[in-house]
Amino acid sequence: MMIRTGVMDLATGRILKLPTMVRDMTGASVPLPPLAPLQQLMLRDSLAEEDAGHHVEQVEIQFSAGVWRDGVPAAWRETVARTEVLGIAFLTDGGNPSGIEFVEPPAISTENELPESWESWLASDRKRSLLAAHGVPWRVTCWPAAGRMVWTFHHALLDGRSITRILQGFLARVAGE
Repeated sequence: MMIRTGVMDLATGRILKLPTMVRDMTGASVPLPPLAPLQQLMLRDSLAEEDAGHHVEQVEIQFSAGVWRDGVPAAWRETVARTEVLGIAFLTDGGNPSGIEFVEPPAISTENELPESWESWLASDRKRSLLAAHGVPWRVTCWPAAGRMVWTFHHALLDGRSITRILQGFLARVAGE
């Protein structure tokens, strides 16, 4: 079944034609849900100034001593596998957001030593692009020896309620629940 959708470009007022179907991670065609106007606005802001860090959120977690081990990476991998939205990439057409596609999420990036200036690292990480073609708009960086994890993501992907639910599930998995 084909679903016809369109959304208005808030800057020009013209209707954008969106693809009607996308392929999920198994290769099956599924109907494409349209991007909400607020998602489009946030994505356009970010695409216009890719290194500005517009609409980028970060969650920093400091785990208690002894919690890290293999449990944290395994819990994150399971969380990603169980959370469909974490496999979504945003499509663009001529610099305009045009839809989504399902892609393979990345592995956790692991660092050995904490940066000299934590706040500078966080600020720099926020300014690194999250909107690569065919890539999810989030990344996770971990420092196992320090028990730290930073999840950086584009706000167009997740709202406050979604973030809370994902984190609750992740932390429950870390705790072995």
